[in-house]
Amino acid sequence: MVWPALVQLRRLIDSADGDSVKLAAVKDVLDRTGFKPSDLVAVDNQVHITVSYTDVGMASPPVHRNGHAELTNGQ
Repeated sequence: MVWPALVQLRRLIDSADGDSVKLAAVKDVLDRTGFKPSDLVAVDNQVHITVSYTDVGMASPPVHRNGHAELTNGQ
């Protein structure tokens, strides 16, 4: 199965009518033989949390003292 597929890819590379077909065949061969570019994902290891206080009677924003947030009971 591998050799007939390689032969067909070679035919596409050599004699395909469109350049896009040739390019796709070349990229396929390169990807499958270990020349595929690595897929990198940038990670910043940060978590962002947004808190909304929609019911002011039930909750109030934290009070900051000495660099620490303290929750109040809304009174």
